[in-house]
Amino acid sequence: RYLYAENVFYQDKRIVATLVCYNLETGEVKTLKVGESEEYGSYFVGEDCLYVSFYPLDSIEQEWYRMDPTLTTRERIEETDFFAEASSLRFIFDGSTLCFVEYHWGQDADGNSKMDYGEIKLYDFESGEQKVLYEREAQHASSIKLLAMTEESIYFTVYDPLYLGTYMDSRTGREEVYTNNYHQIYRMDRDGGNLTMIMDDISCEVSNIILLDSKILIYGHICQEIEGSHSAKKVSNMMATLDEDGMVTSIQEKINNYGMILD
Repeated sequence: RYLYAENVFYQDKRIVATLVCYNLETGEVKTLKVGESEEYGSYFVGEDCLYVSFYPLDSIEQEWYRMDPTLTTRERIEETDFFAEASSLRFIFDGSTLCFVEYHWGQDADGNSKMDYGEIKLYDFESGEQKVLYEREAQHASSIKLLAMTEESIYFTVYDPLYLGTYMDSRTGREEVYTNNYHQIYRMDRDGGNLTMIMDDISCEVSNIILLDSKILIYGHICQEIEGSHSAKKVSNMMATLDEDGMVTSIQEKINNYGMILD
């Protein structure tokens, strides 16, 4: 019934963003009201409401509110400081539950900041309950990538580079080292139980997935262990088969970004 879009415009020599609601039945357009002492942040579409964040001008932390679908009323949601780490690249929202990755920082022996570990968390908007499902030492800024969430399971991959080969570019004289950084897919229950690696394949680097009943569409790279080649990785969509236990058993098709099937 409603369509939401973010409107970005230039005002008073600065870029300003706001949220717009379009009623598909009546054609009415309504713009989110933003106070003079705050700025619009971002939003999630819930099952029967919206979750909208604002940044007070005197604070760097965003405040979250529950709003009706027409952007008329808003109610403050308390204790949502962790949203500062739930960037759009690291969360999945299903209408009531937010699954996100949060990283924790510490210091090395020289006193420099370093990323210690990452966690997969679930936050229930209705109950306010927050739960840690998975924890991993942080080796990279994207050590954990969320891939998909169903009613029963959460799918993700982790940073674990495997060496593919080294290529010397004759034009630049620079050496390029190729690695497959995300060659695994994990599945776990939404309570964090039954953690299972359903794929570990050096020929497939995972960026994203779409679950299709007994198949899984994997977007990422086809990888080859080729020393001295500049074609060790190719952008591709890969169709894999899932067995009765949900394990990846084969990659049946390899489709590159031009729509061509690769041998």
